[in-house]
Amino acid sequence: MGFSGDDQFEIFRLVASFLHLGNVDYEETEINNMQASEITDTAPLEAACRLMMLDFDEVAEAMIIATQVREDWERRLMTQRLHEVLGSSADAGRC
Repeated sequence: MGFSGDDQFEIFRLVASFLHLGNVDYEETEINNMQASEITDTAPLEAACRLMMLDFDEVAEAMIIATQVREDWERRLMTQRLHEVLGSSADAGRC
């Protein structure tokens, strides 16, 4: 495809950083009586941040917040779906 050596290096660096991000594990925890998550092993995230030349603390905080938002969204979606199903069941029982 005609990529220069520098381009190939940058592509490999980016792919390697994504692979490291895929190895980040979270653990559910509680902070101030609120459900939260924390990164259990920081090594994969540290490697990804080094490869992408990003600040570890900023990325770690962003990933934890994103995880909490996603979990809250999933919980709200499941609750909404449960209400829809139960509402349909109640309506069907009235027939």
